[in-house]
Amino acid sequence: MITDETQVWSIAHPEDLWVLDKLILSRHLNYTCGPVGVDVPKPAHYIIRPCVNALGLGIGTQKIFLTKSTDHLPTGYFWSEVFFGRQLSVD
Repeated sequence: MITDETQVWSIAHPEDLWVLDKLILSRHLNYTCGPVGVDVPKPAHYIIRPCVNALGLGIGTQKIFLTKSTDHLPTGYFWSEVFFGRQLSVD
């Protein structure tokens, strides 16, 4: 039985690794998002988080107000629209 992302990373086929990259997954789901270095479309609160994080889903995640530039955010992170309501996480 697979119990953590380290195991998934070690056995996943390279063509399937996109599911571990939260930025690529967000794009597949048509979220308003982008990597550090890409400007946000309008001033608002956004969620910033690591693109890939094998240590846990929420580690490093912050909600911040961005006006345009994202150049000051940590390398390896991305920004995404904020969601409201019930949210589920499935492993």
